[in-house]
Amino acid sequence: MALVIGNGAYKIEPLTNSANDAHDMAAVLREVGFDVTLGFDMNKATTEDAIQTFQDKLHEDGVGIFFVATQIIRQP
Repeated sequence: MALVIGNGAYKIEPLTNSANDAHDMAAVLREVGFDVTLGFDMNKATTEDAIQTFQDKLHEDGVGIFFVATQIIRQP
C-alpha cells in the first residue's frame, strides 16, 4: 500500500512541481507492485481521512509508504 499526496496550490508561493513529483512517485510505486492512493491539494481534513483509510487498509504484516510532495514552511 502507498499513499502519495502532492500539495502545491498554496495562496502564497504555490508550488509548480509537487503534482508532477506525486505522479512520478505513484508511477514508480505502481511499477514495483504497490496499490497506490494518489491525492492532490488536500486540506487538513481530507489528509487526515486519507491517512486513516490508508492505515485501516494496511495489513498487519504489510508494507506501507507514505509520500508527501509539499511546501516547507519557512519561519522568519
